[in-house]
Amino acid sequence: MTALGHMAAQLSVAQRGLSEVAKSVAAAQQHVKAGIAGEELVEGLLADLGLWHLAGRHRAGGRSGDIDFIVATRSGVFVIDVKHWAEVQIDRGRLYQGQDERTETFDKVMRLAQDAEEALSSTGLSPLEVHPLLVFSRDGAALSPQQLGRLVVVGADHLRRIVVPSADRLPAVLLAAVRERLEAAFPVRSPQGQSAEVLAPSGRRRSSDASGQLQAFDLEAVDLAQLRFADTLPLERWMVWLDPVQQQHVRRTWSGPARVRGPAGTGKTVLALHRAAYLAESSPGRILVTSYVRTLPAVLAALYRRISPRTVERVDFVNLHALAHRVLKRRMIGHRLDSAQVESAFSLAWVQVGRASLESLGLGVTYWREEIDAVIKGRDLRRRELYLDAERVGRRTPLGAAQREAVWQMYEVYEAELRRRRVCDWNDILRMARDSLWALPMEPPYRHVLADEVQDFPTVGLQLLRRLVAEQPDDLFLVGDGQQAIYPGGGTLKEAGIAVTGRGVNLSVNYRNPKEILDAAFDVVADQRYDDLEGADEPGVRQVATLRVGGHCRTATFHSAAEQDAGLVAQIRADAANGCQLSGMAVLVTSRAESRHMCGVLRAAGLPVQALEEWDGAVGAESISVGTIKRSKGLEFDAVYLANFDPRPPAITEEERERRRREVFVAITRARSHLWTGCVV
Repeated sequence: MTALGHMAAQLSVAQRGLSEVAKSVAAAQQHVKAGIAGEELVEGLLADLGLWHLAGRHRAGGRSGDIDFIVATRSGVFVIDVKHWAEVQIDRGRLYQGQDERTETFDKVMRLAQDAEEALSSTGLSPLEVHPLLVFSRDGAALSPQQLGRLVVVGADHLRRIVVPSADRLPAVLLAAVRERLEAAFPVRSPQGQSAEVLAPSGRRRSSDASGQLQAFDLEAVDLAQLRFADTLPLERWMVWLDPVQQQHVRRTWSGPARVRGPAGTGKTVLALHRAAYLAESSPGRILVTSYVRTLPAVLAALYRRISPRTVERVDFVNLHALAHRVLKRRMIGHRLDSAQVESAFSLAWVQVGRASLESLGLGVTYWREEIDAVIKGRDLRRRELYLDAERVGRRTPLGAAQREAVWQMYEVYEAELRRRRVCDWNDILRMARDSLWALPMEPPYRHVLADEVQDFPTVGLQLLRRLVAEQPDDLFLVGDGQQAIYPGGGTLKEAGIAVTGRGVNLSVNYRNPKEILDAAFDVVADQRYDDLEGADEPGVRQVATLRVGGHCRTATFHSAAEQDAGLVAQIRADAANGCQLSGMAVLVTSRAESRHMCGVLRAAGLPVQALEEWDGAVGAESISVGTIKRSKGLEFDAVYLANFDPRPPAITEEERERRRREVFVAITRARSHLWTGCVV
């Protein structure tokens, strides 16, 4: 080839290269034009709807890219990414554009939403109020809303259904602070790539200071306004309201098990539910929410459904013993529960061994039954020397070596009798389930386990929880308060193999009880120390701030039980006439027999009744809740009525006296506004 021919060939190659570059540039320009067209379509829709929004923003100092739109309404904050794609389809949770998989787009939108969560954390906004949306603007009617975990994928024609306010979830002052923070944290990018001062949709010019804090709003004032807003909510919405100050604990990451402590009314249960919802929306795997009280999980499930209805199917709500039973049943491990046979086995052990050696101490048969159940079996002290040397945490009455020896001999007879009858008691069920999981871990295990009222869990129950979830960050979240322990116990977290050092939260603000009611509650337990699963006594009087005012405490005395029943009915009718809803009232008693009696009294008076034992947390029935104090744990009511009230109930042993007074404490602290106590003199 001649030199001229060679040059001609090179020119031809260069021309083809330029042609390809031109085509690429044209395609890129077409892509940009399509993207602009899609964004213009969505912005027009938002403008037509009159929704406050920011367009074309980026996180100052962030690395997640630009955000097409941020919408902030009374219903929440919506982070929107717009795509103007053709041939879009979603198959088994994966995104396709034609034949190309584009699932990574989901991750990008989630990162943008996380940027917004972090930016808004200083306002106290719940991360559950930030909603990531992936909107397809081309052929918008073809793609109806689809929920993919926390992300919603939707065609533009259906966007209205998602972003138009349907409920006032955010108070106005919080919404204003959120909007200002969004303006500061997500500026418009200038052509030179520098942040510029922007004109917000509200017409106010804002710029963030170096700390990124709000300038126009005092955060303490915002928090106070939210508290006042929450105080106006009906009971069913109040029971899932979380103080913005506590939102930091919802989205926090712990390197292992974490524990939340705090007196009654400090929001521990609600915090746990919000955290469960956040974990369900931000990570894969199943989640367990459990409690010692049999009836509480159904109520927690109903409350959770109001917080995060789209994730409720990924969360199991089951009490501790039902959970153990489920483990054994699935593994086909034989076990038979028979309460009558169990009681008969203990009675035989008492007659054969215990009566001769222990009755003279005058502590009552129940005390020795609890000693075996709570100390020996609850802590799984299955060797004689372990029990003889054990520090009996939570047991006030000291026992000498001879008494412990007698208890151990009675325990051995009791265990032999259970085996002969081929029955188990409840601690056997917990131990067997734990041992089964020790031998063969559950597959797949829970990703997160959250336990409420953890102060009532026996050691074997805590060990069972430890085996339900692999050791990893955010595995266990334990919530409880030793001052509200009303079941015999006697172990520590350390003994159960659960370390929470450096991973604890202490709550100290009571949101439920006005000062008048809280003072009445602490007066009952002021001189009583308690253990909080740490093996050390805590003082009965605690430093607690209360933000609610206007509580009403009424005390009435009567000359007969019939007169007290009539006085209770009269007080309920008077409170109802003054605006208190029947669904916000609870009559709490100490026994099932009393509960049945009170149900009969109220029904005879023509008042509708809901037994707490049968309540599943559903709201709407205009009826008065009636039940035992134990069934009221974790719950709250506008008005609480306590008949046969005795702030210093009689008891045989110190342990029994403490538990009975803690029951009174629990009952009083269920009251949000009104407390009535009656007694017969």
